[in-house]
Amino acid sequence: MSFLNLKLKLEQFPVLSSERLAFVPLVQTDLAALLELRSDPAVMKYIDRPPIKTVEEVSAFIDKIKDGVNRGEWLYWKIQLKGTSELLGTCCLWLFNEDGLSCDIGYELRKKAWGNGYMSEAIEVISRYGFEYLGLKKIVALTARENEASLRLLQKSGFILDSHNGNDSIYVLSNFK
Repeated sequence: MSFLNLKLKLEQFPVLSSERLAFVPLVQTDLAALLELRSDPAVMKYIDRPPIKTVEEVSAFIDKIKDGVNRGEWLYWKIQLKGTSELLGTCCLWLFNEDGLSCDIGYELRKKAWGNGYMSEAIEVISRYGFEYLGLKKIVALTARENEASLRLLQKSGFILDSHNGNDSIYVLSNFK
């Protein structure tokens, strides 16, 4: 049993919110928006994985995410405006270390949602959840050195540059302000 399973075994998936946003589980009705997100060259420019090309691939991805959540391997939220169900992006906590004191954060946002501060809100809410509820001591973010928007986002969110690994920058958030 993973660390996350121990923390969440008696609870429902943690639905979170901010002033404007809701963070909820992915559902199969998110197929079209998730296909748009994960196949958009602008979104995928700095992400080291092949773009998704078919609805079948997206459906399998959603199933994979649900299975990982159920096994306690990660938490993966759909980002949507409150009062809507349209997927704007996603944010996850994953790669938990053995003692459950640190993990990685991952995020992606549809191009039409860029520039609205949504991801800053998401990182703040999800990081706070990680520190206050899961008892994390450190959250790590990996981003391409050339991804200036992501670098600014992490710095604005309180992450500190820790090191470089090839073309990637590794940022760490060690406490929540």
